[in-house]
Amino acid sequence: MEQPDTEILKRTYGHAKLTIEQMYSTKEEAVAGHLYYFTGKPCKHGHTAPRKIEGKSCYCYVCKKKIHDKWYAKVKKSSRIPNTAEQKREQQRAYYQANLKKRAAYRLANKEKIKALKQRYWGKNKEELKQKQKIYKETNKDTISETAKSYYQKNREIILARMKKSRLENHEKLLTRERENRQKNKDKIKQQNREYYLRKKKEREEFSQIKI
Repeated sequence: MEQPDTEILKRTYGHAKLTIEQMYSTKEEAVAGHLYYFTGKPCKHGHTAPRKIEGKSCYCYVCKKKIHDKWYAKVKKSSRIPNTAEQKREQQRAYYQANLKKRAAYRLANKEKIKALKQRYWGKNKEELKQKQKIYKETNKDTISETAKSYYQKNREIILARMKKSRLENHEKLLTRERENRQKNKDKIKQQNREYYLRKKKEREEFSQIKI
């Protein structure tokens, strides 16, 4: 018979994170809302540990872990679970390519639901996401630029047609936004125009001197 593991007895269990002292001692009592109960007696395999309310009569934490470890070792040996980061990425790429149509169909059928979920997630994590975006842009400037150029070159006609259509459909809205932006940033725009004028004036003077 195995002796109780001190670490197993000290840890917490289930979504309620209960210690052994906080658990019910019978399955019938625990069914009310807990995932585990603790009898204080060893299971038939000699483990003194909390037991799950679902599953076999002897399904204590140690039994469950041993079954999982045995399964994981078997699956990993059969190469279903990648051993390296590159193998994992390759598996993810293969899965992504194999399910493109399925993903597209799901997005089309659940467009509003996905939009609402994204908006809710952005609202909860706005500052954190903004900081991550800022760091990513700063550390991947060249990659982002090359990706954008490549995408534009491949889809130039589609992008231009989309932009033209958007301008025609939102003409009044765009004009209103432009007026508001000019009013809001009046001094900044004035300064930019002044700097542009001085820069061009200097270029003209330099060009005239070279020509003479």
